Amino acid sequence: MGSITGDLLSKEGIFDIMDFEYLAYGNAQKEGSEIDCQHGPAECLGNMAETCVKNMTGNAPLKYIPFDVCLESGSAITNKLISKCAKKQGINEDELMSCVTGPKGKALIDIEAKKTAANFAGKSEQYVPYFTLNGKEFTEGEGPQLLKAVCDAWTGEKPAGCPSYKAAPERCYAGKN
Repeated sequence: MGSITGDLLSKEGIFDIMDFEYLAYGNAQKEGSEIDCQHGPAECLGNMAETCVKNMTGNAPLKYIPFDVCLESGSAITNKLISKCAKKQGINEDELMSCVTGPKGKALIDIEAKKTAANFAGKSEQYVPYFTLNGKEFTEGEGPQLLKAVCDAWTGEKPAGCPSYKAAPERCYAGKN
């Protein structure tokens, strides 16, 4: 998620024109009260931390995404990295770790699991990241493609973060004006 949303974060006004929701669940599977993450326990720990921070920031992308980008920086996700990223983003470490290790975090991750399952209901393939644009699955790419699609779909005044795309010049054929 880091490279996708980190790029969008740098574009002024983009989050003002989109309804953004990040579900920190990935391709995890739930059996009873246990969650098995595709990439192992460290991914589960990271998902829990991201879910708790999202809740602590009132689900405000401009507040929780910098934490997520830090957490997904390529280092192994550990409690030490969670604390480092929390400090860096001014997030209360004690409150965060209480959420991550307690019943609140479990309840929040259950919500992420249900929302993720709803996104994939009736689909033959499950993959992440999964995007929708105006209620329809968006499969045309990430980063610049997503930014262009969001900007193109917006019918109001374009924010400064929307790049201006110029039409390709017409072809000039030899012997013709």
